[in-house]
Amino acid sequence: MNSTHILAASLVALAAAGCTQQRFDTGYYPSSVNARHPIELVDEARSLPVYPSTHRGLDRRQADDVAQFARAYRADSRSNVMIRVPAGAGRADPLTRQTVSTVRDELVRQGIPARAISQASYDDAGITSIAPIYLSYRALAAAVPHQCGQWPFDLAGGGGGGGQISQAAADNEWWSNEPYWNFGCAYQANIAAQALDPLDIERPRMAAAGDAGKRVNDVRALREGRDPSTGYTAEAISVQDAGGR
Repeated sequence: MNSTHILAASLVALAAAGCTQQRFDTGYYPSSVNARHPIELVDEARSLPVYPSTHRGLDRRQADDVAQFARAYRADSRSNVMIRVPAGAGRADPLTRQTVSTVRDELVRQGIPARAISQASYDDAGITSIAPIYLSYRALAAAVPHQCGQWPFDLAGGGGGGGQISQAAADNEWWSNEPYWNFGCAYQANIAAQALDPLDIERPRMAAAGDAGKRVNDVRALREGRDPSTGYTAEAISVQDAGGR
């Protein structure tokens, strides 16, 4: 074999080897869903719009809403309650003032100290519908720190990087069969939204104390050679007796 043939064979081998190499070695986003879309503890605003609807201050439906808002505030608030009042032409109308007074009374009745209730006004000029009274406070919440449903590049091609990720990451996803950037984001966001206590995302709860009486009785039963398990019995009840005749 002459030198020309050897050189040609070497070039073909190098080209074939190059096909198995990563095209880029920098700029890749994490392949783990938890790393790419982490669930974090954030400071979140909780709000309730209240609409002036009756001269009595609050109708029954909205009175229940304010009471529930107050209970939620007592459970997880990180701030005062802020009442934002629409003030067209610099002054709220009488119906709005009566509603605000009733809301304050209800919040205090539900156990929120009067000193923890602040009030401010907002300009409702240009609002053609009934301007609501906004109740709000800050609370700890679990959330994904960015919006889901973003597609930083075209899944159908290797190009178009940008936005959340680099061109290198875009090409890596296309050529290396990596999960696309948005994969798992909605899943993580739904898990965060279902957390009753956001701290459960950060750490597990401490185990409750065991039943000391049950433990003592079980140990005694074992020492005496008896079965410590609990036996449940139920009397046989006919279908007629259970459902009535």
